[in-house]
Amino acid sequence: MKFLIAIITLLISTSITNAQSVELLLPKTEWSKSEKVSFTIKSSPEILLEVAVFSEDKVVLHQNARLNNEAPFELDMKDYAADKYYILITGDDVHIQKDFTLKE
Repeated sequence: MKFLIAIITLLISTSITNAQSVELLLPKTEWSKSEKVSFTIKSSPEILLEVAVFSEDKVVLHQNARLNNEAPFELDMKDYAADKYYILITGDDVHIQKDFTLKE
């Protein structure tokens, strides 16, 4: 009986540590048009994610990516209007959204 409880505990702890985790690192929330907007996505190995950066009326970036550990993104926003933009990351059991403001 103790052996069975030990195996169940081990399986539960293993599944928790192997759970897919995704984190969006956005160093600041206000950028000027002359700067490149940069952010990093940290994830468990080989998670398929959909990454989008957009405003109310413009899509800056939309891609599906199979990320491995840490993926930096850098966007040149000089041709985009000063506005509020959103970074959206979705996938299986993943939904992360952060926003930033682009100033003149």
